[in-house]
Amino acid sequence: MNRHFLSTVVTLSSLFFLVGKSHAWDDLPPIPDINNASCQYKCVGCPVQFDGSTSYDQDEGGESIQHWYWYYGDDEYWWHDDGPTPTHTYDAAGEYCVWLYVKDDEGTASLEEDDACCWVYVVEVDKVVQAYTQPPNEGPIYTCLDQPVYLKAIPYPSFPFPEDQPTWTIESQPTGANAVLLPNSDTAQLDDMKVPGNYVVKAKCSNNDTGDTITVTAIAVDHVTVDANATQTNVTGAKNWAAVKKSGEYVIVKAVLNPSISESCVPNCFYWVGGSPVEGHVLKRKVSKGTSAKTTVIASTGTSSDYVDIWILWSSVQIKMSGTTPANAVQFGSAYDGTENLGAIIYDSGTKGVGKVVPIATITPAGIHNVVTDGWEFKRDRWGHDFFNGAKDPSYWDTNWTDDTSSASFQNLTPDVNEQIFDRDAPNIANYGHDSDERYGNLRQWVKWNGQVASDQYAYWYFKARWKVDQTPQVTLVQVGSGTIELPDEDEAYYDPP
Repeated sequence: MNRHFLSTVVTLSSLFFLVGKSHAWDDLPPIPDINNASCQYKCVGCPVQFDGSTSYDQDEGGESIQHWYWYYGDDEYWWHDDGPTPTHTYDAAGEYCVWLYVKDDEGTASLEEDDACCWVYVVEVDKVVQAYTQPPNEGPIYTCLDQPVYLKAIPYPSFPFPEDQPTWTIESQPTGANAVLLPNSDTAQLDDMKVPGNYVVKAKCSNNDTGDTITVTAIAVDHVTVDANATQTNVTGAKNWAAVKKSGEYVIVKAVLNPSISESCVPNCFYWVGGSPVEGHVLKRKVSKGTSAKTTVIASTGTSSDYVDIWILWSSVQIKMSGTTPANAVQFGSAYDGTENLGAIIYDSGTKGVGKVVPIATITPAGIHNVVTDGWEFKRDRWGHDFFNGAKDPSYWDTNWTDDTSSASFQNLTPDVNEQIFDRDAPNIANYGHDSDERYGNLRQWVKWNGQVASDQYAYWYFKARWKVDQTPQVTLVQVGSGTIELPDEDEAYYDPP
């Protein structure tokens, strides 16, 4: 190591005089020595103490070392007469070779080839990353509440940190949060994140080290809602959503996180229960509308969750035309024959006839009567041909299906505990002041919910009856049954004109 002094450039002869490289031929040069413990890892801005006190003089008589000249490696070849145990602070991270030469009490300097050297490794925090990930995640880090996150400080240069370094601190966290940071040398564990939001963690090697920070975002499920293809109109309960069955369609459910983050950043601790994945959307789930069922869809992070219940509605319609009127249907009361008997009935001594039926829609899935109480419609169409006096009745001669829905007073559209709603009908025949009357009608029933068809189309039934003034009984035919009948043409009346 060439020795340079703070003085200006001098001649070789004067340099010989100044540094005392000449000495009496019986004067041996001293030997410089640096205690290896001085060669250590340190943080930027932290003092380093060197120990050259083990340097010694070779002369007999025990001349002592009088000067210790140190070169610390962070300035341009300046030597410093700083004594045997100097302290020096490095302001920049790096690798420094520290040199020492000495002079004894006679001014004799150690030989240049005997100069002692040790290396000092000065480090700072280059960056903080998520530990145990490949490649290292430099942040931000996304996790779930109460999920620990492991962090690692990366030094610059890539030497070990000094013992007990770096220091770790939580620089900021959400209001009300009280997260815990458990440092362990160059790693730390961030734990006990019970409030959603951003946690900013910093690592630095000393007060002179600017260090680095990393943001950990702890998420929670704020709520789950429906994004498309279901409604809460005429649905009770904040968690309930309903849709009518339709093959090939799906109800789309979505989770809303707190704080809101990009779907690409959602951590693996977030998961769904129920439904099926929506491609490209980790925060969405789909429920098939192809089957009538109740599906509970849950979004969770483990300690936070929310859900919705998806009800896919459908109904089957049957025409009850025997037995008696169900208790929850609108009763016939004193009308017609004054009984609740159903089917084809001739009454009033054979002068009147009626076909009493109760269409019943059974709604699925089970439990729907507690959820969807409104929005139901029981629809009916008629296609009939009527005759009086052997000729067609223009007022009741249909050329296509015609709306014949019952009035609201004849229906009970609030589902009962058996998940059923009811219609009521009683086409009839009597003395309308004609010589003869004939009624032939096909009817079909179906159900709607919120304006959408919500049943298998259709439940068919028919009614046919004849009345003749000069017959006993006057009602000559009353039939009511399932399915349809062939309607007579206008020249096919059963009775001839009078």
